[in-house]
Amino acid sequence: MRLSLHQLNVFRAVANSGGITSAAKQLHMTQPAVSNILKQLQEYYHQPLLEVIGKRCYLTQAGKVLFEAAQQVDALLLNTQERMGLLQGKIAGEFSLSIVSTAKYFVPRLLGAFQETYPEVHIKLKVLNREQVIEHLKNNEDDCVIMSQPPTDIPIQSQPFYEDELVLAGSPEHPLVKCKKRSIALLSKETWLLREVGSGTRMVMTKWLQRHKIAPQHTLEIGNNESIKQMIMANMGISLVSKQSIELELSTGLITTLAFADLPLPHKWYLVRHANKYVSPLVQAFYHFVQAHPSLGHIQQE
Repeated sequence: MRLSLHQLNVFRAVANSGGITSAAKQLHMTQPAVSNILKQLQEYYHQPLLEVIGKRCYLTQAGKVLFEAAQQVDALLLNTQERMGLLQGKIAGEFSLSIVSTAKYFVPRLLGAFQETYPEVHIKLKVLNREQVIEHLKNNEDDCVIMSQPPTDIPIQSQPFYEDELVLAGSPEHPLVKCKKRSIALLSKETWLLREVGSGTRMVMTKWLQRHKIAPQHTLEIGNNESIKQMIMANMGISLVSKQSIELELSTGLITTLAFADLPLPHKWYLVRHANKYVSPLVQAFYHFVQAHPSLGHIQQE
């Protein structure tokens, strides 16, 4: 028996989904057909590739070796597709990008313009939290990621391309809005709405609070930016948020910004990839496009 691309794709689907049923549904195949291919692969290598614990399939050591090889084959084929496109003078292929959740307020505009310029590029976009994005970096799951606080414990290449602002946001009904003598000491008595631990915004906020010796007496930890906006509008607290994320609410008067020392805060965004990542022609085209895109006010390189 010779291995086929179809067999490797089925194996990858099972490994990624963690089950035969979900992989079969994803591939539009029957469960027996998927099981039969797994059996063929295990007979070919004379050792188990998967083990079932509970209701989930996990890779054995041999399975991890095959999965890594399957990933490399897939990457090679995608690269071949891109190179074939270059021979015809076009950029084409699949571009995989993960972004942290706050970036969803401006990245779609960028991707829309990129897709319009290169219509034969298929974009796979995943919106994740910071920890998940870092896992994608470690596991080489994307061509690149977009985040505001790149990790320092893994080898990466990062490139700044856009600068947002973090503003202190509150309800128009908040007492501080009408307060004529605003002292930064007052902020310790306020209820602060915090993103989850590990969030890039949370990291910047924590440093700002510490720098100004603000020790909030009341805090609420919220898992996403949309919920924080709703709680601000309900006058349940204040928070440092991306100005991009509240543009609509600012324009309609549902949220206002509070002026205090050292605000707003510059908030840089980065294109990040693993240091050992192969940079395909398609990814190079995306990087060049981002740096040349005037609507994002990209950061000039020295």
